[in-house]
Amino acid sequence: MLIASKISMSEGLINEKDLLKIQNLLLSYNFNLSINYDYMDLKPFIFRDKKVQRGSLNLVLLKGISQGIVSNKFDQKNLKKSLS
Repeated sequence: MLIASKISMSEGLINEKDLLKIQNLLLSYNFNLSINYDYMDLKPFIFRDKKVQRGSLNLVLLKGISQGIVSNKFDQKNLKKSLS
């Protein structure tokens, strides 16, 4: 959820204030928010996921808090950046 929120912010769908609210909410429920994945290690698994349709990865992103959208229109660089 945090990764999707970071991508959403990078795509201009939510602002930093919303990202911080989401992060604080997850922390209040004791979620481990340490993110340190290598995109190249995960890429083979990401593109075999059920969210891939016709070669495009669909992500659930946020247009606001509790306003999810499914989209395959995002910058791959934002996915890579959000994983580290």
